[in-house]
Amino acid sequence: MLVPKKAGEQVSARQTALPSPEILTPVALSQLSAPSTPTSPGTSLSKPKFVYNELNRRFHNEEDSAYILPNDENEIGRLQELHYLMRWTLEGDFQAPIKEILQSGARVLDIGCGPGTWVMAMATAYPKSHFTGIGISPVFPDKDYPPNCIFQQANSIKGLPFPDNHFDFVYERMLEAGYTSSNWTFVLSEIKRVTKPGGWVELVEVDLTPRSAGPKFKHLINAVIEALKEKNLDVTIGRQISSLVEQCSDEPKASLVADYRSVPVNFAGPVGDMWANQLKLAIGATQPLFQAKYGNVELEGFNRSMQEAIDECTEFKTVVEEVRPFKTGTEKTSIKSVPPTGKESSAEPAAAVTTPPHKESSSIGTSPTSPNGSLREKPKFVWNEVNRRFHNEEDSAYVLPNDEGEVTRLQEFHYLTRWGLNGDFHAPVKEKLESGAQVLDIGCGPETWVLEMATEFPESHFTGIDISAIFPETIRPRNCDFLEANSLKGLPFPDNHFDFVYQRYLLGGYTAENWKFVLSEIKRVTKPGGWVELVELDSTVRNAGPLLKDLLDTMISATKAKGLDTTIGEQLSSLLEQCSDDPKPTLQVDYRSIPVGFDGRIGDMWANQMRTGFPGIQPLFETKYGKMTPEEFKQRIENALQEGADHQAYHNFFFGYVQVVKAKA
Repeated sequence: MLVPKKAGEQVSARQTALPSPEILTPVALSQLSAPSTPTSPGTSLSKPKFVYNELNRRFHNEEDSAYILPNDENEIGRLQELHYLMRWTLEGDFQAPIKEILQSGARVLDIGCGPGTWVMAMATAYPKSHFTGIGISPVFPDKDYPPNCIFQQANSIKGLPFPDNHFDFVYERMLEAGYTSSNWTFVLSEIKRVTKPGGWVELVEVDLTPRSAGPKFKHLINAVIEALKEKNLDVTIGRQISSLVEQCSDEPKASLVADYRSVPVNFAGPVGDMWANQLKLAIGATQPLFQAKYGNVELEGFNRSMQEAIDECTEFKTVVEEVRPFKTGTEKTSIKSVPPTGKESSAEPAAAVTTPPHKESSSIGTSPTSPNGSLREKPKFVWNEVNRRFHNEEDSAYVLPNDEGEVTRLQEFHYLTRWGLNGDFHAPVKEKLESGAQVLDIGCGPETWVLEMATEFPESHFTGIDISAIFPETIRPRNCDFLEANSLKGLPFPDNHFDFVYQRYLLGGYTAENWKFVLSEIKRVTKPGGWVELVELDSTVRNAGPLLKDLLDTMISATKAKGLDTTIGEQLSSLLEQCSDDPKPTLQVDYRSIPVGFDGRIGDMWANQMRTGFPGIQPLFETKYGKMTPEEFKQRIENALQEGADHQAYHNFFFGYVQVVKAKA
């Protein structure tokens, strides 16, 4: 019998322990206080927390803040896309020479963190460091974030709520639409105060002045610049980045570095599409500001004028510049300053227009259901009785939905897996990934794993395939591709093509025959000497009370009737053995026990996976419980999860790998 093993423990289910990256364990989660939610009771407010403009967009209601962009769901989506645009155009999440400090353990502050995308990515990449994100609006997550980060609602122009000399690294970006000149002076003095001597500060700002613009786009952007200037905001502040950073150090010249990249508007592939979409969303959200220039134009007319201006950029090859400096008070490095004209100086490297080399994509925001190519003879998707959307592939047994709710669940499941199982992978392939490898992810879903791996290992190329095209069409690193493909019909790749094949959580999609076929295909497409890693769950709940046990047993029985084995995790060794003609020398399997609703954030996340995942397959449970309303079923789930926490129930998650050996014919 397997004994429970906490996430973070290094005990192997076989003789040899798995090498896995160090990570903070759930035990540490209880030591971090989560931020209160926006609606939590506390000090009474004398005014509404939010206000709405004429377009019904939601904004903060801080009178002493000049920040002019909204804080609603649409804006959160825009900011998340902006994070990836900046990561790829500026070639990373940071530029300051602090990687070794982050790896050994540092305190990091992100000012104006928005939805917290940068903080969560960095906290995951550097588990020994602690990250704090602050924002004027609480649009950051209040749960399901890494254990080594925390978020706090704070207005930086009222002072940074931290002691002197507290942080090793302070990061701030894209606040040109939030700080007046006096705000900048004050906030930079605060940044200097809270940063340790010898610590680093990095700022990233845009100069919205368009280069090579046609008359319509120039007219539009000049209207933006002038309208914001009336509010004492300078959206060309990027060109002054050196003078801003100088205020963060008493001796800036010895270490100040500034550089920039020119970002295309609506041309040169996905990055140009992404930046055009950013401009449309941000400018469109603040339409009332521009009525002085355009008059009282209805929204449809304003959007049409804006689209015409952006379309013009394709012909004129318009670019906008994003600038990124960093500084420290002690490190010595060469000084590069950004020429105020945006032209190159002889001492600077060329400012590249960043253009991922994969094929031209449709505009940002295209739905996965958008038609591509010929029409199908049957609908691509079907909906069940509770209005959840599913694939319509008759020869696939996959039982889970593929709609927006499921995409969100799978993205959260990625982080649960990463933290619970101590990393994104366990096979000994890191050196190969760093030097350059071909990698395949089967059943990639929204492709969070591929996106993060492609960013971490830029020398390798990653391919994700899935039966449903719910992966990103345009927002992606240049070294990854996605393909809609049904693995049950064969993997559409040549023999001996991949160095590393990764697959996880297909217990709800493969029958016994499916497993046999797909594993033979995995073996076929993997190079001799390449590696295969599988991650699967055993749905058998341990230490459960009667409610949770009955709920899980019902799910296991209902899926078994469809030929699926959702306890397949405990058979992982026999699955991996099918991927190699000589598996014994290299095969490794281990597991971690993930708590249900207790023991900190990991337990909360796993409970939430069941809370959000089970409603998508409600009809399976009705084979035993009879017809239920969605509300009745959710209450049944909630009761079972509460009981699971009380009983300290858990599931075992299995992961393992094998090196592929192919016998000579």
